[in-house]
Amino acid sequence: MNKIILAYIDRTNKIINDYGILVLLTVILIIAIYFGFFYSAPTIEAPSECGNQSVEDTSECLVNYVKGFYIYNITQGENSLLEEELRTSGGDCSEWGVFYKETVEDLGFKAQLIDFFNGHLGHRIVLVWDKNYRYCVIDQIKVVGCWHTGNSTNEIQNNET
Repeated sequence: MNKIILAYIDRTNKIINDYGILVLLTVILIIAIYFGFFYSAPTIEAPSECGNQSVEDTSECLVNYVKGFYIYNITQGENSLLEEELRTSGGDCSEWGVFYKETVEDLGFKAQLIDFFNGHLGHRIVLVWDKNYRYCVIDQIKVVGCWHTGNSTNEIQNNET
């Protein structure tokens, strides 16, 4: 009689353990789907929402704004496209660089386009800085990094993002 009860208990425990794992995996899947479909980072509607922040936060904000409509499209040297043209047709590093430069200058920062050339190939990034010697490098849809040079010591303090 004890063997029958022990076999029944073992079979019941196996079923509970198997279904317990299945239930746990189902709950994890439901949570992942929920956050994947219903959670999204705050949407930035206009570049002006990125103003009145530090150079680091402004750079990140603008990159997140651009990610919402970014299209990479090699162009023939147009360089300065309207934002609406970038939204619909996209641009390459030159056009996106000009967009970032003009936008951060409108927000009160200084900016410089930096061009790299290797024969006929090239690339453009944007250096953005503020009056407190803090600066960031933006490369299309990425803030490459942000740093601070000391006022008097000229030491670079790395604030990787």
